[in-house]
Order: sequence, then structure tokens, then C-alpha cells
Amino acid sequence: MLLRQKGGEKLSNEEIEEKLKDYHMRQKQSDSSINKNLEKFVSIPKLDEPMVITRAWDVCNSNDNNTVEKFVSIPKLDEPMVITRAWDVCNSNDNNTINDYPYLHTILHELRTDLREHYEQTVGNMIYHYNGGVNGIVKDWLPLRTLSNNNPKFALLSLDEQDSAQGGQGSAWNDDGEVIIAGATNQFSPESGKSPGGILVPPLLEKWEKSRKIIKLSGDYVAYTGWYYGYTGRFVHDNLPNIAYLKYLVSEKTKFLLGYDEVHAEIIKFIDPKFYEDRIVWIYRDQPSIYEITQGGTLSVTTINPPYYLGCCDHLDPLRNWVASMPKKKKEKKDKKIVLFYTRLNRAQQKNPDLAPTPNGMVLNPRMEERILQLIRKKMEQYKREETDVVLFDELNDKGEPMSLEERYELFRSASVIIGPHGSGIGRNLLWTNPTISSCDDRVQILEFIPGLESSIENPLGKMYSSYFTRYRKWPFEYHTVLYTKTSTAEITDVSFAAVDTALNTMWGYSSLRMESASKSSSWVPPYDGGNMANYLQQVQTAKSESGDTRLSIQ
Repeated sequence: MLLRQKGGEKLSNEEIEEKLKDYHMRQKQSDSSINKNLEKFVSIPKLDEPMVITRAWDVCNSNDNNTVEKFVSIPKLDEPMVITRAWDVCNSNDNNTINDYPYLHTILHELRTDLREHYEQTVGNMIYHYNGGVNGIVKDWLPLRTLSNNNPKFALLSLDEQDSAQGGQGSAWNDDGEVIIAGATNQFSPESGKSPGGILVPPLLEKWEKSRKIIKLSGDYVAYTGWYYGYTGRFVHDNLPNIAYLKYLVSEKTKFLLGYDEVHAEIIKFIDPKFYEDRIVWIYRDQPSIYEITQGGTLSVTTINPPYYLGCCDHLDPLRNWVASMPKKKKEKKDKKIVLFYTRLNRAQQKNPDLAPTPNGMVLNPRMEERILQLIRKKMEQYKREETDVVLFDELNDKGEPMSLEERYELFRSASVIIGPHGSGIGRNLLWTNPTISSCDDRVQILEFIPGLESSIENPLGKMYSSYFTRYRKWPFEYHTVLYTKTSTAEITDVSFAAVDTALNTMWGYSSLRMESASKSSSWVPPYDGGNMANYLQQVQTAKSESGDTRLSIQ
């Protein structure tokens, strides 16, 4: 632990225990005299010992080879867990609010009205378009096409055949000449030898019949491709939701044909070892083959190009259910909740803020980051937060090596609040947060720092309004954002301290303050239909009443 006295002297474990006991005793005494609902603002005296930041590698210490064994595995229940739909829990009961689920934008904390209005209208228009826009809110059910006659076949294109080095393209066809095409943007060019764009393209039969072996399979299969190989984030938030959806869409006897990637395979195995072992046939791109389904078996494919953002309202529910049904890892003691702060600073910069920025860039100003960490501690005390710690997360363990999936899972599952700049350290780990909610207050709170109208940067992470809200808008988060200031660069970013202060007050203040901010802060109006808000709200209610894919086994 990095716990020290004010003078800098390290405390022993016994002294730490005594101080923690004293802290909790005073906290209980304070609780007895304070209305727990915090209907009135209560000034909470500052404790003698300041709260400290715990580094992530001190929480998930890889020097302990029994880290995972400290958790008790709980077997899956006989009856599968079924998650509650977000709008059944977080319903504003206010037909005049546009921020009722599904949300059109995050809760932006910005002091300038012009910047706030631009954000809300821009992002609101984008999500309105994804939801269906002027044509009415559309369902986000995953389409499925099935080949059931004359030996259905599937193959992945090799690296030299497809139009993208990372993307996975495939072909699905049968002996009758039936071919399923999805997302193709141009025709195959014999001169270049490249396929047309899209996830499902016409098979290169003349070439493949001479060069590829045929692997025969029996039974029913569903094939999925389209992810970017080697990109953990894109797999997690752009493709894993579709695989989860297909898992609950087809029968338990149906197997999966999936392109192999070591990291992607590790994630699926971590979520569901039995599914990994019993229901996946891996296709290796360096061993090009044709997979033929014989003996009357079927081949099904989805015809959407990932990522799949379109429609309302519950495309992520199968993934939520899958994560919720994992063999859980339960601490022997009562679970503790933490505030997780994501930093893009490297280890040397964390010790010395004056060092040059990292090659990754887009790091938060180290001086501002330290001020924000101090502010978080102060607000935790002010609002008597239940979180026991603030943990600094930089994706590395104490050896400076990437954290394991077990360590990431443990850290993010214990987080009730996640704060930090936009980056894959947040995006590819959000699925490990709590996927179930029984009340609106159970939602994990996100406060993401993002580029804005005056702070967009020539950097993949610096595009205007880049945020993981788009990917996770159908996950039960309470999502807040703060814009980078215009002084931000591709190397160093900055935020308004006042805006972060306002955000924390809103997130952790009275429930009425949070709900008021969520329901009345938006300036968005429909960009079509004469800005008819009543028509839009009716579309949302209709979509929610008709939502729920009856094909899914979790219904």
C-alpha cells in the first residue's frame, strides 16, 4: 500500500489497520446524525488522515501467484440469469424528456452554452440517425441468413485476398450457386486479386478449387467474421456483442465458425470456457481452407457490417446476459467498491510530471490530473461516498507488464465510478463492469474527457466528440462527459477544472440534482419533421413496446 503519514513516513500494516478502524468508527458515528438520503447538503469534516490513491498494480499484484485463487468460483445456476432491460429500471416517467432511455447523448458538463448546445445537437442528431431518424425508430435485431441445401460452404479470405489487412472477410455459398453477400462496396478485380469491400463477398471459386483443401463438417453452424484481427478494443465493443447475440439466437447444438486471433480467443474463453471448448471451430487464416457442411446441416451468417450501432433498444442485452452468467469470482470478504481513474501517463511521468509526453500522446496534463485526483478525494469525503479507494489504472501491473484478464475483470467489476480521458484503456474494459441493475442508482457512473468543437485534434483519439458512449449507449451506464479545452494538443490534453467539479457535484449530489441534470439539460430537437418532439417521443415509446427479439433464448 502507498499509505503514508503527512510527514511522509510509511505506516506499518498494524498502524494502517488501526487507522482504518478509527476511520470507519467515525464514519458510523457521522452516519447516525445525517439523513442518509442527503435531502439537505451536509458539510462533512475532513478526517485527520487524507485519503490516498492506490495504484492499480497494488490492488492486482501479480507477484502473488494465487491472485485468482483468492476468489471463490460460483458455478452457474441451473436457470440462466436474465438481465433487466434498462428502460424498465431507468424510466423517467416524464414524457417530455428526450433523455429517457435510449439516450441521445451523454450528460455534458460545460459552462459555455454554445459548446454545450453544439455537442447535444450534433451527437443527438447522430444517435437519432442510428435509431432510425425521421423514418421511425427501428429495431436493432441482428439479421440472420441460412443456407440449408446442397452442402453449404464457408471460407475466410487470406490476407492477400481481402481489401483490408486487419478486417476479416468471408464467403458463404452452396452447390446451387446461392451466395450470401453483405456490405460489398465494389466488384472483385482480377487485376488486383483483391476482394470487394464488405464482410461477406463472392467466393473466389476458380482460385480456391485449385489451392484450398475442403474440411467437411456435420451439424448446424453459424459463421461470423468482420472483426479487426489484433485489435482488442474493436473486438470487444464492435464484434463481441454480435457473437453474444448469435449465441442466444441459435440453438445450443449449433457450433460457431470463427476466425482465430489469440487475444479474441482468450476473451471468449474467459467469459465462457464451456462455449469455447464445445461450440467453436477456429479458422486459421494462415491455413486457408473451405469448410463444407454435409449430411443436411445448415450454415447461418449475419449480414451486418460491424460495428452495429443502429436501432433501438437492446442489442447489447445478450452480451450483458452472457457476462452476467459468467462463473463469478467472489471475494471471501464483502465486495468493496472503488473509484477507478484511467491515466495515459507512463510510470515515469506518474512519478515526475515534468517529463516529456509518451509516444501514445493525448495524455492529460499531469498537473491537472493531480488536481483532479485531489478533487475526487475531496468530493468523496464531502458526499460520504461508499467507495473505499481511488485506484489509478494504467493497464500495467507492478512489473510493468500488461494486466491479465483476471486482473482487469477484478478491477472494473469493483468500480462503481470510472473517470478519465478517452482511450482504449477504458473502452476495451467496460464490459467487465456490472451488467445488471435493480435500480437506476446501481448504474456504473462514467466521466469521460473527450475532444470537442474547439479541441478536435489530428489524432485517432482526437476527433470531435470521440467517445465510447456510441458503442456502449445501450449498456446501463450513467454517462457523463467533459470537453477538452482548446489549449489541448495531440501530445497533452487539458480540461476545465470547474467543469470537472460541476460533474462530480452532479454525479454525487442529491438524486434530484442528478435526475434534473439528466432530464432537462438537453437542447436537442429533431432535425426533421419540423422539430416535432412529440412525434419523436411517440416513436421511442412505440419502439420500446415492440422491442424484444422473440427469437432470442433469453426471452
